Amino acid sequence: MFWSWKIVNPCAFLVVLELQALKIYLEAAKQRWHPAFSNTGPPYFSPFMKTPSIFCIALAFAAISPTASTAQEIANSIDDWAVNPGVQNSENWTYGYRDYTADGGAQDYNPTADFILFAGGAADGAWNAATQQWSGNGWDLNTAGAAPWTVLLQETTHPNSEGNGGEQWTIRRWTADELATITPIAITWHLRKNNGSNDGVTGAVHVNGVQVDTNTIPGSDQVGFERTVYANLRPGDTVDLIHSPQGETNRTDGNDASSNWMKVNLTIPADPLQPDGTPFVPVSADDTDSDDLPDDWEEMFFPDDLTKLSGKDDADNDMDGSPDLKEFERATDPTDPDSDDDGLTDGVETNDGNFIDENATGTSPTEVDSDSDGIDDKDEIAGTGGEATDPTESDSDGDGLEDGDEFVRGTGPNDDDSDDDTFLDGDEVAAGFDPLDPKSNPGTIVADSMADFSGEQGKLNWTNGYRNFTQDGGEINYDPSADFIPFAGGDVGGAWDGTTQQWDGGKWDLLQGGGPWTEIAREATHPNGTNSAPNDEHWPIRRWVASDLTAAIPLALTWHIRETNLNGSGVTGSLHINGVQVDALALAGGDGVGAIRTFYANVNPGDAIDLALTPWGLDADGSDGSDGSAYWLRIDSYIPPNPLQPDGSPFVAANGLPFQITRLELDLEGETVTVFWPSTNGRVYAVDKNTDLAGEWQEEVDEVLATGEETSYKVTLPLLPDGPVPERLFVRVRDVTNLQ
Repeated sequence: MFWSWKIVNPCAFLVVLELQALKIYLEAAKQRWHPAFSNTGPPYFSPFMKTPSIFCIALAFAAISPTASTAQEIANSIDDWAVNPGVQNSENWTYGYRDYTADGGAQDYNPTADFILFAGGAADGAWNAATQQWSGNGWDLNTAGAAPWTVLLQETTHPNSEGNGGEQWTIRRWTADELATITPIAITWHLRKNNGSNDGVTGAVHVNGVQVDTNTIPGSDQVGFERTVYANLRPGDTVDLIHSPQGETNRTDGNDASSNWMKVNLTIPADPLQPDGTPFVPVSADDTDSDDLPDDWEEMFFPDDLTKLSGKDDADNDMDGSPDLKEFERATDPTDPDSDDDGLTDGVETNDGNFIDENATGTSPTEVDSDSDGIDDKDEIAGTGGEATDPTESDSDGDGLEDGDEFVRGTGPNDDDSDDDTFLDGDEVAAGFDPLDPKSNPGTIVADSMADFSGEQGKLNWTNGYRNFTQDGGEINYDPSADFIPFAGGDVGGAWDGTTQQWDGGKWDLLQGGGPWTEIAREATHPNGTNSAPNDEHWPIRRWVASDLTAAIPLALTWHIRETNLNGSGVTGSLHINGVQVDALALAGGDGVGAIRTFYANVNPGDAIDLALTPWGLDADGSDGSDGSAYWLRIDSYIPPNPLQPDGSPFVAANGLPFQITRLELDLEGETVTVFWPSTNGRVYAVDKNTDLAGEWQEEVDEVLATGEETSYKVTLPLLPDGPVPERLFVRVRDVTNLQ
């Protein structure tokens, strides 16, 4: 409250103090006893608050003349949170998020279908991620310090990015339930970074899902901004304050913890300007012609003429089936039968999210694509893409794929299992399978590093460890036995100590909070570089051993790598079979999307399949600055027709046949015979020869290391005592990998 006055009594000093005391007392009362103040009494006591001073207050009030009206704040995200923490719909506030990836990724969104309310609340027990997402001091999708990072506290907020399972925006929502009619309001909001790194974040204000203001700040901005946008709100309108990972150059969410708040005020200054400099025209509730429509709104379309529009008797100026009164309530244009120009008249677009038919579409009269699935409302209804779909549901068949995406992929938007293999199309796509091939589905998975991850070494044939690249010789290939160092301990070994117990309850970790940074979690991982103690380069390794195989079989080794800390120079993923590299991919720094690759191999019983992470980026730098990453490995028995390796070369499957020699090349002049057989990278083979099968086999060689899918060896022909070569020669090849 702002005042000017003349002090007309000798208690001038006391008058000023007592006015300040009264102002603070009244403001605190209006704020419903904010916890920052004492809850045992008035929030402010003036040392002069005695009877003589009260008399002076009375004298002062007699001389006061107000020069400005009181700021009429009707919502404050910080103060209102404190009234009932952890309670949805308290003080007209609800808390949730938007799955930007899943709902189509448009700037605007459906305020009903695309707003996901956090589950649970303060009265619903302990946090469990599914039905209870209130952690005790905030709303959080994952309290384990891992993705999704979506969290919303009283002021703190953190979004999630596409690379961490889907981009999600946190949303503080205030609903204008206390308004009785259209009312001009001022929305003041603030955003700042909580740490000074990464690319930055974006905040925005949306009214009924439509963006009305936005601003992006750099990663270093820990001061932020405060800005005000104005809007004419109707009863029940929603005002969302969103926080997205969009920075100045990318949408990743590394170090995106921020703070934001929003206030809603009824006080509108004279000649208000929007943040972009355009004037704001407040709509008053005056209705001089008593037709149930505000005069200001009518004159927006017909200046100085209140006769064209009427809220009575279902008057419909543009004859679109939506009466003028409904056009006012839904913010549509009463002079345009199709306000959003989507080919559907305003009258049939009922905006209730319930599609019945072309005469009651449930769509928004102000959105061309109401469900943000990439297909216009009219085209969905008409089946322009070949099949009619629900224009109010982005995923008509509920299979996890949006309708627009289904048309692109060729899957059925009204068939949740297009190839009838009992797996949802969306689940198949998310796992890297073909939703149009019934043989390609998660049912063929042999092993999955994420699903199988645990604190027990050897469980389900998985062992987690690392190689010390610096100490074991520093070659790309390594000894799979001597150079692989399993993490110590496990989930029954007590508390983490870094020596005999390197399992901390959620991940394998050599040292917590410092170098060496070598660690492996369910998906997260970190190598160690030569710049970090003990100045040795470590490659974390997920190892799966083919212990359950009884014969060589072809397997698909699908693996993924991406960065989760985007501030470094990059990392490299490397796939090895028995220590021999068969595939690799280097990522540039900042690549939070990464890649999924599949390498095919004829895997033998006992083979060790390793997925390693190195600190090398595109520049092969062995330091580990900001190399936090995510990677996983999946072993699959399904081999598609005509499979190609990542380098484009064809893969020849062993088809589960017994190990055998496939061809021979005889060179009589050179007195040699070259033997060929299918092999597996990293396996060791021995070649023996015999001239009559009556005597013992003669070992020609016992350490042929395979480096591809076919291996050969040139055998010297044995000479008979009189000089000529024998009439017959028998050759055999043995796999001696596990006998070395």
